Amino acid sequence: MKPIHIVLFIAIAAIALLPLYNIVHQFLKEKILLSFSKRTYYKLILGIALIAIVFVTYDTYQKNEAKYKDEETAIAIEKKKLYDAYNHAKKAISKMLKAPLTAQFADPQKGDIVRYEILDNGKVLIKSYVDSQNSFGAMLRMEFECIVDEYGTVTNIKTSER
Repeated sequence: MKPIHIVLFIAIAAIALLPLYNIVHQFLKEKILLSFSKRTYYKLILGIALIAIVFVTYDTYQKNEAKYKDEETAIAIEKKKLYDAYNHAKKAISKMLKAPLTAQFADPQKGDIVRYEILDNGKVLIKSYVDSQNSFGAMLRMEFECIVDEYGTVTNIKTSER
C-alpha cells in the first residue's frame, strides 16, 4: 500500500468517526468508565489522525533518503572506478612514450575530453589523448584507446599520432 493511500485512509477514517460521537461516547462510558465532551472527542480523533499522518510521512521520507543515499553511493563508486581506470591507463601509456616526463594527459577536471564506457563485463574502455615530446623534442598529440579491468590491468591499447 502506498503512503498516500494510507494517509487518505487515515483521513477518511477520522472524518467517518467524527459524527459517531454519541455511539463512541456511550461505548467508552459503559466499558471503560471514560467520559469526555464532544469538543474533546473531536480534538482526540483529529490529533490521532494527525499523528498517524506524520508517522506515515516521516517513514516515507526515511525510505526516500535511504534510496537517494544508495544512489549517491553507487555514483561515487562508479566515479572512483573511472578515475582509477584512467590513472592506470595513463601509467601504461606513459611507459610507451619517448619522453614520459613531458606527458600532458587530457584532464577532465579542466574540461578536456576523456571518454569512458563501462563495458558489460565490468571493464572500462577509455578513449583519450596525451601530448608529449618525441625524439626530436617536438610536442605531438597521441590519441589512445584501451581497456582497464578491475585490477588495473591495461589491455587492447591502440594509439594513433596526429
